[in-house]
Amino acid sequence: MQNPSGPVAIDQAQMALRAELTALAARAGAEVIDPFNSLCTPAGCLAQTSDGTPIFKDTSHFNPAWAVAHADFIDTTLHVRSIPK
Repeated sequence: MQNPSGPVAIDQAQMALRAELTALAARAGAEVIDPFNSLCTPAGCLAQTSDGTPIFKDTSHFNPAWAVAHADFIDTTLHVRSIPK
């Protein structure tokens, strides 16, 4: 049985979809908010912290407490940028 606090195997179909969406966003000039590098390694993606706290509140939304403490991958997109005059 897999350790619940250990990494979950990466689904290759999801990786292919991620690559397609990233390429589409690049072509459209969109900035991608991608949590992959914050949650995943070649061994898999985390579902829980080392102390057992869930990273997700359901199958597709982050646990708000985890997001506030760890979701720094959002910062570069939400950071207020200077507007050219």
